[in-house]
Amino acid sequence: MSEIRQQANALTKALEKEIFKRTEILLMQWCDAIINTAINERMKANGSHNFTGNLLNSIVVGLYMYGQPRQVFYAGMSPNSAITRVRVAKFRKMSYRAKRHYVFRNDYSGTPSVYKPEIETNKGWGLDDAINFYASYKPKSRSLFHIVICYPVEYASFVENERQTTGILATRNWVERTAVEFIKVN
Repeated sequence: MSEIRQQANALTKALEKEIFKRTEILLMQWCDAIINTAINERMKANGSHNFTGNLLNSIVVGLYMYGQPRQVFYAGMSPNSAITRVRVAKFRKMSYRAKRHYVFRNDYSGTPSVYKPEIETNKGWGLDDAINFYASYKPKSRSLFHIVICYPVEYASFVENERQTTGILATRNWVERTAVEFIKVN
């Protein structure tokens, strides 16, 4: 009887490993679709303007398994996707200055612009913020798989609250609509 039990346990473990592997592959494909959706929603948000490109380049989607990082998708390092290509940020992040505006002859969006930021930043790069976020984030959930999407630049909340142009809400709605369909759970 113990030999049959050992064989059953081995078969169960093999099936479990295969199911986890296939699920992880599906979730990685979904994460890729999420990052592309987030990029597109930011780009098409009515009234959005990319002065430096750092908000766009900071978007990150991370996949975790048992709380450990498994795969990351950065907007600022997106592959040559059929959906979207994101150029690297053109300038460092702007930061609040008491008396001076930032003046661009040709900003990330390709137009001349003047802007006076209201938020202090570290004056770094959005992609660095994304990399640092993914490296330090620890899921609070004890779920087998965990997906997180983040816009980690200091002013992302300001842009969403004041202008509703980050694309995060449209991306969230898309994720909710496609979750069951995409991972074929029904």
